[in-house]
Amino acid sequence: MEDNTILLTSRAGTPTKSCAFYPWSCSSCPSPNCIRQAIEMFLPSDIIELIVKYTNEEANRNIQNSSYLSQEWSDICQEELYAYIGLIFAGAHRSNDVDLRDLWSETRGAAIFRATMGRQRFELITRFLRFDEKQSRDERKRNDKLAAIRTVWNTFLQRCHNSYIPGYSVTVDEQIIPFRWRAPFKVYMRSKPDR
Repeated sequence: MEDNTILLTSRAGTPTKSCAFYPWSCSSCPSPNCIRQAIEMFLPSDIIELIVKYTNEEANRNIQNSSYLSQEWSDICQEELYAYIGLIFAGAHRSNDVDLRDLWSETRGAAIFRATMGRQRFELITRFLRFDEKQSRDERKRNDKLAAIRTVWNTFLQRCHNSYIPGYSVTVDEQIIPFRWRAPFKVYMRSKPDR
């Protein structure tokens, strides 16, 4: 619709309600503080471009041997990756411990998920999402346990340092999160209750 409003309909096709929907392009954002600008504060467009490139390479490498995937996959673009990241933020913020299928459900899910992309597309992007060149990863992993995400991680950390300017009074706290899975960088702390 012209006024950035989408009309949600029931299964029977009757209009149920309308809600504001702003495309991911910043030129159409109602204020300078849109979701895309928030993402770009920490992940600039050159990093997004790398993620798009490596994700498409991984998908194309996998679909060569699968006729099913070749029918389902089309290359991701920067705009779609911004939308994907936005959905992850929306899901993490409001949908803790909710099954992925429920996020796209017409009865239990939020309209923004269905309006942005289909669930199957979201799952395919998740499956093929890559942050580095896979062919050289094994060599880099010998010296760096975060080799798979190192470039994105370093950029993200630098952007965090540049974006946060502490004021006069700062309080620092820590939190230990129980973690039972395997990770090469996990630390066991005997004196802590969650270890």
